[in-house]
Amino acid sequence: FSLMGSSGEDRMDMIGRLSDHILFDGSIFWGEGTGAAGYVLNGRDERGYPHNILIEIFYENGIIGLLILLALLINAFASRRNLSGQHNRITSFYFFLFFFINALLSGDIEFNQYVFLFYFVFMIKAQPVVFR
Repeated sequence: FSLMGSSGEDRMDMIGRLSDHILFDGSIFWGEGTGAAGYVLNGRDERGYPHNILIEIFYENGIIGLLILLALLINAFASRRNLSGQHNRITSFYFFLFFFINALLSGDIEFNQYVFLFYFVFMIKAQPVVFR
């Protein structure tokens, strides 16, 4: 991924077009609907996505969807501190982290299923987090 090459320029263009549409023409609170990014990016109803899970969730599912995703991330990082001696959970957390960072640079929600898979594998035996 490079911001100087054609791929990087295309991705920045996609992010800019989606951001402009949601801020000025769309529903910032609810989003435009899952799968709607393709219509704005391609001008017709076909698959298209900005290669960034945060931008895609924000555009398609609005602030509500973005807050849900951020709550999952906060929960995962808060649960990470209770992992001593739980090697399977440590491994699944790092897989989750790897796939989440990857989802910031490529793919769409459909192809980022491993982010959510390893999140749930990691959280299966997690103790509830109490924020004080």
